[in-house]
Amino acid sequence: MELRQAFRAAAAEEGLPDEAITWWLRLARPRFELSRAGDGPVAGRFGGRPALPEGVEWPPGTACVATVDLAAIPAGSRDLDLPRDGSLVFFAEPEIVPEHCAVVHVPAGVPVVERDVPEGRYAPVYDPLPLHGRAGWSLPVERSESAIELGPHVHDEELIAEVVIGLGSDADLQLVIGGYADESTSGVGNPVDAPTEESLLAQLYLTDDLVGHDFGGSPLCLVSFVMTHTDLAAGRFDQARFFSDFNG
Repeated sequence: MELRQAFRAAAAEEGLPDEAITWWLRLARPRFELSRAGDGPVAGRFGGRPALPEGVEWPPGTACVATVDLAAIPAGSRDLDLPRDGSLVFFAEPEIVPEHCAVVHVPAGVPVVERDVPEGRYAPVYDPLPLHGRAGWSLPVERSESAIELGPHVHDEELIAEVVIGLGSDADLQLVIGGYADESTSGVGNPVDAPTEESLLAQLYLTDDLVGHDFGGSPLCLVSFVMTHTDLAAGRFDQARFFSDFNG
């Protein structure tokens, strides 16, 4: 069931008024979801060695955790100011609390070379897996995580939060582009500090069956990349900041 329909059904079952449910659904944002188990078109890859242009280095001490084909993201499944083509390559230090992460935009048509592992620091290469894309939706856990002002029909926010968290994210997700960033966290806070000025670019779900004992060996490590709207519009992906969390 599509997320918005599932939320309406679950919220109604909890006794929330229809007008409150409808108002909260106004906060829904599209996001693009990538999964290793889906049946949609291949839109990216988990792991492997990164293919980068000449002069762009593999950030030392990091693993290439995902590559996303921007041309495979339908216009209606995102509300971010992203390039229409090329790829985004995501890197993360394989620690339980990474201190070094990076995202690199590779423009379409630029020659690339698959890189060798940098010397000097541990940089694992995970078995590459194709990621299948699909259009999805995201809802905030709290209205404060949205740039939309409080409306007249907001009722029990704690109950709404329970409903959204209860719906959860599909277990097969490896990466999402856009949407909110708070429904998967474990109480450490939202990666997006100022929703009127910045947005979640991507959130990676790094599970132990894919990364082994890296990232602390926890069942799930979340790495979120956040960018200001200004930097996104200018394509300054080197200005992305990151936020990590883990479960288990």
